[in-house]
Amino acid sequence: MRSALGLGVTGFSLIAVTYGMARFAWGLMMPAVMKEIPFSVHLAGIVTACSYISYCLSTAAAPWLVARFGARASACLAALCAAG
Repeated sequence: MRSALGLGVTGFSLIAVTYGMARFAWGLMMPAVMKEIPFSVHLAGIVTACSYISYCLSTAAAPWLVARFGARASACLAALCAAG
């Protein structure tokens, strides 16, 4: 049971860090990016929404990944994606 709790805390931490970095850091960088690459406000919103869409898709795929490959392999894959 202790191992399951540790894995849960690790998974929660990975989600919090990766989602926070992708969603909120992008918003902070958007003005500088818009100076370099001329985005319309509409396109900037679409690009920003892509991080949320990827979060939703990964959340939907997580149960299948855990059932197919196990919790530890899924957590390692999440960590590799976060590092990438």
